[in-house]
Amino acid sequence: MTMIGKIFILLAVLTRMIDAFSINRLPPIINQEESTLDVSMSTTSLPPTYSTRRKLISYFFGTAAPALLIIDKASASCLTGDESPECIGVFKEGIPESTGNTIEQSYGVFRPNQPTITLPNPTSINEAIGMLKDQLLAIEDIEKQISKASFELAGTTMLRVLPRLIIAERYIATVLPSVIDRADEITVLGLTLDKNIGKAMRGNLGTAVIAQLELLSNIKVLKTSLDGLIVRASAS
Repeated sequence: MTMIGKIFILLAVLTRMIDAFSINRLPPIINQEESTLDVSMSTTSLPPTYSTRRKLISYFFGTAAPALLIIDKASASCLTGDESPECIGVFKEGIPESTGNTIEQSYGVFRPNQPTITLPNPTSINEAIGMLKDQLLAIEDIEKQISKASFELAGTTMLRVLPRLIIAERYIATVLPSVIDRADEITVLGLTLDKNIGKAMRGNLGTAVIAQLELLSNIKVLKTSLDGLIVRASAS
């Protein structure tokens, strides 16, 4: 059995352990059978049980928890922040935490020819909010790219947006625990959009028109949630 196979088995075992400890289940943000976004659940903040489950999962998986909930683990693995087109819609490794103004990641011996990935890391609430505002503008660009059925271009843009969303919301949730559910929701929505763009590129969302409608719906919910977090964080 390969090392990846062993990791997936361990993942499945630990997930069952988490479920055994968690009385309340994660709200159905993602329809697990169809892997599509449940818009009705995503337009509002998630209930407190989400944070409880996040803590349990984080105990076992650390910062990788949100990605493990969403992305198909049978796909290839990429670092969150790798902007290579082949990383669109595939499993994303969690982003390590840092107290400095940058976060560095490397594939190490697994992909020795890949350069180190350096991501910005906010050190103040205003910096984190500014990062979110920048990503909101970039998401509007993604919206235009999807409207033109330029799925690969939209996907590569999302690869740049996604880690910055995750890093910024993580900082804000640490400083302002009252917004943690909305912050977590943005990570889930961002990962979902990335996954669905990958599916659209591979023809797994139906025709181009159907894929566009699905992705534009995903973007609408993400923008609404992101706007809400920016407003709440700014008010605090």
